[in-house]
Amino acid sequence: MRGRDCTMDTTVGSPVPKRAGRLIWFQAAGAVVTSMGAFLVLCLCVIIPSMRASLIDGKREAIADHTSVAVAILAESYAKERAGKATREEAQRDALRVLRGLRYGVDGKDYFWVNNLEPRVLMHPYRTDLEGQYVGDFVDPAGCYVFREAADTARRSGQGFMEYHWQWMDDPQQIRPKVSHVRWFEPWGWVVGTGVYLTDVDRQASALMRRTVEASVVVGCVLLLLSGHLALLATGRERKRTEMEAALVQSERRLGEIVASIPDAVVVSDANRRVVTWNRAAEEMTGVAATEIIGQPIERVAVALYGEPRRLLLDVACGDPMDEIGEWAHVRQEGDRVEGYARCTGLPNGPRWLYAAACPLRGTDGEITGAIETLRDVTAWREVERERNELQHQLDRAQKMDVMGRLAGGVAHDFNNLLCPILGWAELIALDPEASTVCRESAARIAATAERAAELTRKLLAFGRQQAFERVPLDLNQVVSGFEPIMRSALREDTELSIVQDPGLWPIRGNAGQLEQVLMNLIVNARDAMPGGGTVRVTTSNRTIGAEDPMIGQRIEPGSYVCLSVEDTGIGMDAQTLERAFEPFFSTKPSGQGTGLGLASVYGIVREHGGRVWVYSEPGHGTTFRILLPRTTPAETVGPGTELSAVSLTGHETVLVVEDEDTVRELVTEVLAMYGYTVLPASNGVEALDLLQRGNHVADLVLTDVVMPLMSGRQLRDRLAEAQPDLRVVFMSGYAADLTDAAMAGPGGRHRLLLKPFSTTELLRAVRQSLDE
Repeated sequence: MRGRDCTMDTTVGSPVPKRAGRLIWFQAAGAVVTSMGAFLVLCLCVIIPSMRASLIDGKREAIADHTSVAVAILAESYAKERAGKATREEAQRDALRVLRGLRYGVDGKDYFWVNNLEPRVLMHPYRTDLEGQYVGDFVDPAGCYVFREAADTARRSGQGFMEYHWQWMDDPQQIRPKVSHVRWFEPWGWVVGTGVYLTDVDRQASALMRRTVEASVVVGCVLLLLSGHLALLATGRERKRTEMEAALVQSERRLGEIVASIPDAVVVSDANRRVVTWNRAAEEMTGVAATEIIGQPIERVAVALYGEPRRLLLDVACGDPMDEIGEWAHVRQEGDRVEGYARCTGLPNGPRWLYAAACPLRGTDGEITGAIETLRDVTAWREVERERNELQHQLDRAQKMDVMGRLAGGVAHDFNNLLCPILGWAELIALDPEASTVCRESAARIAATAERAAELTRKLLAFGRQQAFERVPLDLNQVVSGFEPIMRSALREDTELSIVQDPGLWPIRGNAGQLEQVLMNLIVNARDAMPGGGTVRVTTSNRTIGAEDPMIGQRIEPGSYVCLSVEDTGIGMDAQTLERAFEPFFSTKPSGQGTGLGLASVYGIVREHGGRVWVYSEPGHGTTFRILLPRTTPAETVGPGTELSAVSLTGHETVLVVEDEDTVRELVTEVLAMYGYTVLPASNGVEALDLLQRGNHVADLVLTDVVMPLMSGRQLRDRLAEAQPDLRVVFMSGYAADLTDAAMAGPGGRHRLLLKPFSTTELLRAVRQSLDE
């Protein structure tokens, strides 16, 4: 009987703990499967899409910056159009050429395209077959959508993003997702856009999804093993404890691998402010191995970053006041999180800009148990920002100089119209034999003062690039050599002049007198900068500007140039003075010792020659002015000009005088009449035509202003040339070389230019020589 009980206990009682173990294991396994399923759903539906959206947002910001650069390039070409340096077609063609060659991205294949609102494709580097086509003519419906959406986006808000599918560049048969950004350039009615493929984003998302699934499987297996351990409680605690410890070690190892693979540097400190985590990215960034820093105080982190102990964002996360962290840029704190930028000087690759973010680690009771900080190298991004700000600064300064030049030219033009009669009437009084000696002397003084004022206006016109002068092929070495005696006489005895010339100097096209004025202004400027004497070095050389040349930053086109350099060993200029060096009426000299137009006229003359001025100076280290002038074409030859022979100033011919400024017209009329000419005065072109028709007059010569109301001088010349093709014309102008050049480009070439203010002798000589040709 007892034996049967033992048997029963053995057969009936033994399965109970096994069934209980299986039940516990199945319950634990079900909980694990449910939790892992929820975790996978969370990752796949929330976390990974969120990270993908974040990656796409980063690409959106990047391509938005790229379209800003493209619009800046269009604005630069448009500025050339507005300045009259290029026609709209030339400016647009130049802008499209630059945009067509721009590439960016890791593989250098990301590009820009341009269309208008019609929409019509103006430029597309990889689909040149679409250029010039209207969207309605496309065979590809996807392409129709892209360009229509770009035009609609620009029309609605001026700029925006688009997501669509487009042909893969390496395999046009493949269609891949892409995000683009477009901007509206209103002056030309253009839409400029660029985009990047989202293939790499999807690749990263897929890789992240794969790693998440792998991690979930690993963690799920670990948890399943742990649940199996629970089922074995009845068979032994020691085995359960051993297996749990093994699972914990594996989990920690996995966590360590995840932290180590993060691309940003990760630093974790404990409650005692000692480093407990230092991942591979931190080792690569600082060159400090984890074995050297783990267990050390967090001050050791500062030494690795800066080369010296200092406060970190990690200290702020641990509870220190924010004002004790030292030199950080754009630091801000939101709740427990603190972030900012710092320039770290102790890194092996040299000083780098880092973006850092830190937050405290808290225990279950809310107490701080440590802190974590991540650091990312953003040096390249800040360099792009710096270059963009520098380009904006150069653009603002160029626009400022252009506005000041226009203002100076306008003032000089009006002033020339006032100086012309003052100088003319003063000369007539000085030449009048019946006038008293006092009157003639006073008139001579007035004429001399007017000449000084005219010189001032010439400097203003030179700065404003509105002075009319003839440019011919020149050898700059001959100009410098011929002007050497005057340069030496302008310097003091304690100043040495050194001239170094390139014997193989290329020819240029310019005006010798204007270039001599540039030299004189720079020599005088150097002399005044060396009150105790010194050395002035004048150098000529050939220079070829390439795409990577530093001078490209000075808004100069690549090409061949002749360089004129003037260096002194004077007191130099600080940054503030250097910034305003070319502004008119700005001078560091005491009142009464300078007009402030010397360097301003240098700037204007050089720009009128198609060149650029570059200046470098430091206080106590002298100043260097470097002038680049375009090389002329090889077909042109350098030769001396011809002097005009002396001619008689009197005449009997009929001269039609057309001038809207009353005082100038009255002066010219009286002077010509005094010397025997028959004068027909008119205040504008319409009145001149009416005068000739009503009086049945025939003019032997027309003396006309260029810019007048109702009808310009060129238009008047063209109207008169219909009846008199060989009519001689003398144009009067005080500025605007572009207009006067165009006015003189009429049929027959029998035209002259008389610059205001002019003397009576210059007036009579121009009229006589034109009639005698």
